[in-house]
Amino acid sequence: MKKFGFLVLIACLVFAACNTPLEDTVTGTAEEIILEVGGIYNVFSGDGYAGAEINLIDLLNGKSILDISNYDHVTVDATLYADDTGEILATEPIGSNKNLAQFTLLIDTGNWPVSWPNQRGNACGPTKYGMAINGLTTWYVTADAGGIPSRLLLQVNWTDFPDEVKSIRVRSITFVPKSAGDENNVILDWGSGAKTDLFPTDTLWPGKSLPLDGASTIIGELSDITLYKEVIVTAVVYDRNNTPVSPTVTLNNTAFFTLTTAEGQWQETEIVKQYDMIVDGDTSVTPETNKRELGGTPTWGPGIPTHIVFQGKYESSKANNEMAGYVLLQKITFIAK
Repeated sequence: MKKFGFLVLIACLVFAACNTPLEDTVTGTAEEIILEVGGIYNVFSGDGYAGAEINLIDLLNGKSILDISNYDHVTVDATLYADDTGEILATEPIGSNKNLAQFTLLIDTGNWPVSWPNQRGNACGPTKYGMAINGLTTWYVTADAGGIPSRLLLQVNWTDFPDEVKSIRVRSITFVPKSAGDENNVILDWGSGAKTDLFPTDTLWPGKSLPLDGASTIIGELSDITLYKEVIVTAVVYDRNNTPVSPTVTLNNTAFFTLTTAEGQWQETEIVKQYDMIVDGDTSVTPETNKRELGGTPTWGPGIPTHIVFQGKYESSKANNEMAGYVLLQKITFIAK
């Protein structure tokens, strides 16, 4: 077992405590709950996927958490550090594996999950992999999740990245309830993200596609696009030097995306297109704003999307940092009518 220093806590925190879990008789209408944490955790038990628990009970201040099935998603605001004291930010790994740390909601202390669902232990639902190094990480409640959470389990991935993360500061944990219509929404979540290959240079509008069924978490079943009133694509645009594009930088025709009903033959199978992507964050498209051609007539389907295509304009006279070259796709949300 590896340990680093002392655990720094504010008064309301308990680390891996054995308090009585929430009663399973708690009922009512779910409301948004924000649990303020503020502690930094730097003592992790175990090897490989070493962990620490946050006791949610001591953070409730008179609030009640219902069965996890009442909530749409849970968001953890945290920062991963490479040192014990929370001064040196962790470094994003090179390659497709970005899982420096992960979290799981537990119904009671101990009996940590090995895998979902067959070796779930005390888990309320599947583990959320690929925590953001600095910011929000959202776990969408799956249909098979259940139980009233009383602990948040933080785990560092020392199996793949030994000693890379030595402390985690958690600022808040937010439980967001389901609302009317949520049951028909579809969420495709790639966790820490799926990155396209570099856009080619053999055409004026080069691009790369990603399959929608490649998402690590899929909530709901995707239907014909005409059943949705909005699509939100969460992504990060990189330039041709593989550097994230700053929101303050104006690219030469920033990236755009298209939803298609088949791989290849993008123009023939496109059903949604949105120009001028947000370079870091959410880009929304609706039947009113979607246009097959820039300045053209809005269109919306029909068809069930199977791929997303990202494209940008290539001009040999432009510098690599003036053109989109890659896109890191994080999530796509389909909002039902």
